Amino acid sequence: MRLRHAAWLTKTFASRADHHRNRCWLRLSHQITATMDLSSASPQVTPLAIGAALATLGTFAAPAFAQSAAAPIERVAPVIVTANPLASEALAQPTTTLSGDALSDRRPATLGELLSGVVGVSATQFAPGASRPIVRGMDGERVRVLADGAHSHDASTLSFDHGVPLDPLTVERIEVLRGPATLLYGGGAIGGVVNGISNRIARGGLSAFSGDATLLFGTADRSRGSAMRVAAPVGGLNFTVDAATRDSDDVRVPEFTRPDGERTDRVANSASRTESGGVGLSWANARGHLGATLDTYRSNYGVVAEEDVTIRMRRNRALLSGAWRTESGPLFDVSGHLALTRYKHDEVEGSGEVGTTFRNHGEEFRLTATTRPLGGWRLAFGTHLERTRTEALGEEAFVPPADTRNTALFALAQRRFGAGELQIGLRNEQNRIRTQEVIDEEGHNRFGGAQSRQVTTWNASAGWVHTLSPTLTATANATLAERAPSYFERFADGVHVATGAYERGDPNLPVERGSLVDLGLAWKSGAHALRVNAFHARYRNFISLDATGERAVGHSHSDEPADPLPVYAFRAVPARHYGAEVEARARLLATQHTVDLALRADTVRATNRATGEPLPRIAPMRVAAELLWEHGPWRLRGEIRHSAAQRRIPSVEREQNAAGDGTTPAFTTIDLHAAWRFTFARQSGRITLAGLNLGNQLGYNATTLRGVRELYPLPARQVRLGLDLNW
Repeated sequence: MRLRHAAWLTKTFASRADHHRNRCWLRLSHQITATMDLSSASPQVTPLAIGAALATLGTFAAPAFAQSAAAPIERVAPVIVTANPLASEALAQPTTTLSGDALSDRRPATLGELLSGVVGVSATQFAPGASRPIVRGMDGERVRVLADGAHSHDASTLSFDHGVPLDPLTVERIEVLRGPATLLYGGGAIGGVVNGISNRIARGGLSAFSGDATLLFGTADRSRGSAMRVAAPVGGLNFTVDAATRDSDDVRVPEFTRPDGERTDRVANSASRTESGGVGLSWANARGHLGATLDTYRSNYGVVAEEDVTIRMRRNRALLSGAWRTESGPLFDVSGHLALTRYKHDEVEGSGEVGTTFRNHGEEFRLTATTRPLGGWRLAFGTHLERTRTEALGEEAFVPPADTRNTALFALAQRRFGAGELQIGLRNEQNRIRTQEVIDEEGHNRFGGAQSRQVTTWNASAGWVHTLSPTLTATANATLAERAPSYFERFADGVHVATGAYERGDPNLPVERGSLVDLGLAWKSGAHALRVNAFHARYRNFISLDATGERAVGHSHSDEPADPLPVYAFRAVPARHYGAEVEARARLLATQHTVDLALRADTVRATNRATGEPLPRIAPMRVAAELLWEHGPWRLRGEIRHSAAQRRIPSVEREQNAAGDGTTPAFTTIDLHAAWRFTFARQSGRITLAGLNLGNQLGYNATTLRGVRELYPLPARQVRLGLDLNW
């Protein structure tokens, strides 16, 4: 990266609000080509280049705020950041935050696995390197994954075998918003939002050098992981750098029967290696901050459905973020970010040749302003611009090159009325998709020529938070949501060997429309808490990836003829989702020792209203109980999780083979975690020891495509050892 690009990023951000959004968008798309390009022959991003670019950015950032430098840092109580620009203490939608011990206890290899124990959240399970969260039965495009508030712009929504480039080892906090977040993040966020916060861009001034390091070991896959992060003040600026790596072998599982009848206790081709890291530089005082970060994520992992294929993923990203609080006037603050992402994903065959390559070039700009109270109302409004250019190259490319642009305006408002608070919002979004023609070796137009689609969507939401007593709060939220079909839902047409399926889109898919309601009741008294939520969603056009019962012959990586693959098609169907979530915590003992009991349960049912058939890949009812004992530096936690059988599957997927009939049986796992905190000189640390699936129960993930699910059960009994150091 050249230094002038860092200066350009800073100047572009400062002047962004003064230009027409479409002109800015075109300028952005031309400039970023030279900044980050995984497909070109330019040198890869290196730590030295990253540091030099950020140092240059700092020289431009600091003078811009020189009038108020060196002000003391203002300490405020933490609030949910995601989907909460007005910093409300309570949201009408349920949220979950993982940080500190709760995050350290769960640090697995993927984001999906990390969140699979959160109420209302399950995960796809394709491989140790590929697992994506599912929120209330919604997957793919309907769950927006963010990294430090910006879209991750990966290809994980395109296919289950594409991992999310967000390393649990490098995040300090994860926020999960269950239910629609369409107002801030677009129609694609009908299911919810997951935001991984790394704090590479420090929003408060750093006073001294600090850092932390992590070591992890696991037995089921012989995993080895390590991470390190340091932060320090440098010349009036805040500097952070982090790096992480993780290796694992093929996963050991309880003995099971594969669809071909073979008995085994290993998941073939499930080894993985991941490396990630980033640097950040920021300026901050009590009134605001401006900063930038460059980060990279690299992962190699095996494809379970095709034992001769390995995924080689690379993602580089630059993020510029800032916020400024005014001293007077109607505007309270202004914040925004500019993110540039370059993603590349190669599917490497056993011979070492690249069979298929996926590329994503993504740019995102968001600008949000909030007001001081105006007639009792507080407002937040802004613009959100997003562009994604995607292409798939190779003999197994099943989607055409596509250019997707979203241009949106949004506004949110809140006002207190006695004991209640009203939260309302509106978003208008223009979505345009253009594809390119692809001519195959025989001269045929592979996807029917270049095509274009443009639609306008509207999303509206109204929420009410009512304080019934100092300990009891009721919430209600209603959303009218629209989502434009993605390019692959419209134009996919071909064999996707990595998932063992032939996928077919529909160019004439209508806009996905639904009405969603969430009702909640939350009670909290000291260490005791209870939260209950019930939700219902009714869709006129729900875009579902359904098995058709057909078979298609795909490409074979060996000399033997390829077996016919099941055909899956994207269809718009009338649908209904409804379910409930319960979280409860009670303090059983409060002396020098504390003992807490926590209970969790969730269930969701999803049905095609036209046929009465269940929708595919829905998690069954789950319940969990957790007992936590703490005394001084010691912490001991035991957890029992039960997943009910999932027999509600489409009839077309009920086909008997050696592995079963397509349903997933019930299973129960028992986990035990022990942790000890220690201090040494000025350092502190934490040692954790965990035993997972102590009963060695065989379990299958109902949310995974059947062709992969029956090859990849949940891991066997294992031990995990972790060491965290802080200084």
